[in-house]
Amino acid sequence: PMKRFFCAGLLLVALGATSVLAADAAIWSKLKQGGYVVVVRHGPTDTMTHSTHPRAEFENCVGQNNLSPEGQAEAARIGRAFKKKRIPIGEVLSGPYCRVQDTARIAFGKVRVWEALDLQTSLPEEEAVKRNLEVAARVGAHQGKKNLVLVTHQPNIDALTLELIEPGTALILKPEGGSGFSVVDRITQEDLPR
Repeated sequence: PMKRFFCAGLLLVALGATSVLAADAAIWSKLKQGGYVVVVRHGPTDTMTHSTHPRAEFENCVGQNNLSPEGQAEAARIGRAFKKKRIPIGEVLSGPYCRVQDTARIAFGKVRVWEALDLQTSLPEEEAVKRNLEVAARVGAHQGKKNLVLVTHQPNIDALTLELIEPGTALILKPEGGSGFSVVDRITQEDLPR
């Protein structure tokens, strides 16, 4: 009897793993078709450094909380997975902070700063709301055979999607026109090959 229970448990684990793999395959298949928006939270930062000023020198990263070696490795894993799966990438946009630019550059090899993705907690509330609406409009209107990538901060992701995600995680959004979109999946670091 105990043996049967154990075998049944293994079967359930195997079936669960199969459904997870099927779900993983499904999201990569969708991304391959293009037309989605991939919102990436920057990787972990070096906790030994502290920002000396919210607007600390964007040009040379001095005084900013920059990516840790782990954060750099996470960005590289994202990039390798998207390249291996042959996911078509169009524009890659980030805010001005070095940690988001570096995440974008390491993962996708390119980045363009878009002020709408600036860290919302460093902005006056009215400006943060305005920029969030601008980002929502861009997400909702995205079309084409390539995926749009936005690399940003957790407060921005939370304001846009009401989702809390770990560093180095990507949310997959499906544009629905206007400022509308739906969150269809997420790709965590655990989903990526090491």
